[in-house]
Amino acid sequence: MKRLMYQCMWSGLLLLTTFISAPIAVCQVLYGTVVGIVTDPDGHAVAGASVKVTDGQTGISHAQTTNATGDYSLYDLSPGVYTIDVTANGFANRQTSGVVVSANLAVRSDQQLSLSSLAQTVEVNASSDQLQTDTASIHGELTSKELSNLPIGGFNNYQSLISLLPGATPSRYQNSVMDTPSRSLTTNINGSSRNNNVTSVDGAATQQVYLPHHTLYNPPTENIQSVDVVTNSFTAEQGLAGGAVVSVLTKSGTNKFHGDFWELHTTPAMAARNYFYNKTYFAEAGNSRPERQLLPPW
Repeated sequence: MKRLMYQCMWSGLLLLTTFISAPIAVCQVLYGTVVGIVTDPDGHAVAGASVKVTDGQTGISHAQTTNATGDYSLYDLSPGVYTIDVTANGFANRQTSGVVVSANLAVRSDQQLSLSSLAQTVEVNASSDQLQTDTASIHGELTSKELSNLPIGGFNNYQSLISLLPGATPSRYQNSVMDTPSRSLTTNINGSSRNNNVTSVDGAATQQVYLPHHTLYNPPTENIQSVDVVTNSFTAEQGLAGGAVVSVLTKSGTNKFHGDFWELHTTPAMAARNYFYNKTYFAEAGNSRPERQLLPPW
């Protein structure tokens, strides 16, 4: 009897731990992480240093103290451009600006302090993107810059640009207009079935359960901050996928009022001719030729 009671107790504890940790794991897909180590001029770890990261658009800051080995890890950061401030007793304050944090990525920013006996601040600009060494996931990212500047065909849909990523097939329409009122597109990743793809918008699943390649809602490209596409080495919070995990993150508010006003007008008369378009074949087809075709975005 006592043995059964202990088994029930441990089972309940395991179940409770699962429910508590599940939301934390899901949130990692929406936010980014900044990690690094704080050292002195000789390369030795500086324990107890204060590290604060501040979002340049919203002013929201996160702070942490380095551990005994000088390491720090700041999680749940909204994507954006951050400034890192490091302070420690006996060292000059160090400020690093222009640190770009993306969703579902860990950015490494190591900080080396200099000795100073006076109040002094050393300002550093973040270096260019480095090789991702803190996570094993293979991914591609579409930022708001690409979504705004690259030509997009197919009802102003960001999905037409996924075909630019390595291992992706050209985008095409779904097999049902009724199931996808926003005219969703589909693609295969690394030769896998399109039903192995998982799509979410701000962490919420936006696809049919029995036909995962049918996405139900596609935000306008003007409202998208980034599209993160993981194609291999999925982490625990990116389950249910065998092809790609597509995480769409919409833009958040800032301290400044802003907005967009635009009009979208597409017509086949202004579209470029498909390279594989057989003019002779369609000329002989007469009235049976298709009048509208999905043209590639280039």
